Order: sequence, then C-alpha cells, then structure tokens
Amino acid sequence: MSFGVPLAPNTGSLRTDLIEVLKDCAAVLDEPHGRALRRLVTQRPETEALVDEVLLPLTTAPR
Repeated sequence: MSFGVPLAPNTGSLRTDLIEVLKDCAAVLDEPHGRALRRLVTQRPETEALVDEVLLPLTTAPR
C-alpha cells in the first residue's frame, strides 16, 4: 500500500479486514512521506496550521 486510494480488504471476517487495514496504514507510515506525516501529526499543537494544510488535502481527496 502507498499514499493514494486505499484498498479495502475482503477476507470474510471484519476482524481480519480491520487488522489488514491497520497493517497497511503502519506500512505507509514507515515510508518516507509517512515518516514526515507522523512527525507533523505528533507536533500538531505547535504546527496546527501546517498540519491542517497537509492533512486537509489527504482527508478530503475524492476517491
């Protein structure tokens, strides 16, 4: 998985689907862009305007 349209697993088990989604999210956060995003999120109180500028396009992008 990478930044972009997330894939929805369909293993037949909600629990397993959720585990797969979280594994994919963790993998993305280990990529270079993900590491930068992690740092922004953890520093949100000090850099709220910058975080909003970066996260808003990611969370409102059409799918």
